[in-house]
Amino acid sequence: MRGSFLIFSFFYSVCSFANAEYSQRIWDLQRTFENSSPRHTIVYIDRVDLAQRIQNLNIENPENPKNIAKQRNQAVSDYISDRIHVALDDSSADLVGDYFDSGINVAVPIKIKGTNKRICVVFGAQPESTAQEESERMLYWKQMQSTSEYQGKSIQVQFSKKEFALLADLHETFHCLDPYYTVKQETGDYENQATVHRAESYAEIGALLYLAQQGYNDLAMKRALYRIVGSFMVGRHQNLLGPNLYENIHFGVVYSFYPALFTVQKEIDGGSVPSDLLKIQQLAHEIVESYSFRSEAEYAIYQYQRDPNELDNLIQKFKNDKSEYFRTRFQQVEIERD
Repeated sequence: MRGSFLIFSFFYSVCSFANAEYSQRIWDLQRTFENSSPRHTIVYIDRVDLAQRIQNLNIENPENPKNIAKQRNQAVSDYISDRIHVALDDSSADLVGDYFDSGINVAVPIKIKGTNKRICVVFGAQPESTAQEESERMLYWKQMQSTSEYQGKSIQVQFSKKEFALLADLHETFHCLDPYYTVKQETGDYENQATVHRAESYAEIGALLYLAQQGYNDLAMKRALYRIVGSFMVGRHQNLLGPNLYENIHFGVVYSFYPALFTVQKEIDGGSVPSDLLKIQQLAHEIVESYSFRSEAEYAIYQYQRDPNELDNLIQKFKNDKSEYFRTRFQQVEIERD
């Protein structure tokens, strides 16, 4: 009995220390980036803190889902108010609450109704997630176990848990800092493949450049390897991931920004990464614009991931076509394929 108590106490102490370390990282991010965007105030969700607030609620008639959602949203509003002194409207609180329940890593720009205030809510890394779990998530490991590409394979290159957490936190941070692509959500010009590809590229590149200034100098190459495999698998085996809510966006193409990540690693190895945040953002933008795909490249990647043989057949069929449009397009597609 005594031994069990000691084991339990040790386990509780380890969990408490891990949660404290996680919460401290969230506070550090809050202090560093809260006012770093001229467009909105950035607020980071401490998943442990918010979960505890919700757990401590005294919900009347808890069997009623509406009561649960209402109380959850009040906890969300109180949390945001405590952090950045901004009062959420009901729909914004509900939106943040739904993202919290989903457990995903995401940045959520919000305009508070009835005010001129804008915030960007960051849901970063899960505190309890392990390095193995994060590796498998990025590579769609569990979904792809039935595929020939993954059978008998194991993950050889891994980040540490801390590296995964920092990359998740900073990737979403740079979505909030992004003045080039994510901002198009407000104009209705965001939900297209080219813009989403650039937005995801920018967030990834910005995070890697920023972390290089913190002494993490070898992450870009490893991240590129993950993006090569992960983007290929999600492009090749789309049916294993369930329905795509954005039929005009192919996420195998969106996340195929590894050529840009190779360039980031060269910048880091060459010691040419600036220390100023604004200059990091500018460099990230330059790299994105230099390496973002033209439509021919998007098409080549999409078809290659689906079926390389079919892409070859299409190239041979159209690159000598009588139509100048098809001829020039598929000549370029062949170049991009190669």
